[in-house]
This record gives sequence, structure tokens and C-alpha cells, in this order.
Amino acid sequence: MERTAYHIEKINNNTKLFLEKFGNLSDEQLNFKPNDSTWSIAQNINHLIIVNNSYFEPIESLIAGTYTVPLLAKFETFSNIFGKIILKGVKPEGINKMKTFPVWNPTQSNLSKTILPDFEKSQDHLKAAILKGDDLIANKAVICSPANKKIFYKLDTALEIIATHQLRHFNQAVSVAEKIR
Repeated sequence: MERTAYHIEKINNNTKLFLEKFGNLSDEQLNFKPNDSTWSIAQNINHLIIVNNSYFEPIESLIAGTYTVPLLAKFETFSNIFGKIILKGVKPEGINKMKTFPVWNPTQSNLSKTILPDFEKSQDHLKAAILKGDDLIANKAVICSPANKKIFYKLDTALEIIATHQLRHFNQAVSVAEKIR
């Protein structure tokens, strides 16, 4: 339960950061893009909702006991290596732009202000999944990346990746907000 509480706290903190920083922005401000190669604040948030949502079915399958992983995933060394590599790549202080998997691209470029309540709902759903999968975290269950089944890591690491990745996009969204006139 200790790791579960840790993940819930990180998700709560991330949700609070986004709501406090961007909750008073207009639709126009949320959708502002400084250039064509930069996502708007709303697109960054939409991307995070899509990432969260992509993990719900695999976590539910893990809980149900119907989830299968590649043979190599049964070796803890491999899941640890993949997890560490992915986690390092999503660190908030990362300065290198990374291209996301197409399945996680924002759905559109003009999103409404409901993007923030939608994010909060997605975060709540994620927390519920974490609570339901508490024993999976303790038992070092392995999950594949929803974007690439050849990439796998422990569920505990997946949740760390999700929360850390959210902070990376929070920083990107703050950078966009600083350019709003």
C-alpha cells in the first residue's frame, strides 16, 4: 500500500498543478501555439489524457488475470532495464524534444476549456485503477507499453513513468503559457 499511496499522492499533486496553473485561462489561451511545431497547453493536457486512457484496459486485464506479456517480460532484468530507460527519457528536466508514439498524439488542435475537468476525471480514473491494482504493484506485475508491446516494465515503474511524464508536459505547457500575450 505504501507504493500505491505514493503514486496517488503524485497524481494528486500533478492534477493540482495543472488546475491551479491553467484553470483560469480562456479557450483561446489554452489553445495558443507559439509555432506550428509546439503543442498548445490544451494539446499537452489532451496528450496526457490519451496516455492515461491507454493504460486503463491493460491495468484492468492485469487485475482480471487475463493480461499476457512477452516471454522476455518474465525476466526481471529486462523489465527493469526498459523501465529505467523510459523513465529517464520522460524526466521533466529533459531538454531534448521527443516524438511521441502516434497513438498518443493529441486528438485535435482546438480544444475547449473542458479539457481541464476532463484531465481531472482521467486522473481520478487512474487513481481508482491504482487502488484496484495495489496487490499487482506489490507483486511486481509487468505491463507492456500501450504504444509498443515490445516495451515492458513493472506496473510500479509504469505509474512512475506516467506521473513523471505529466510533469514534463506541465513544464512544456508552462513554457507555452509564458509566450501568451
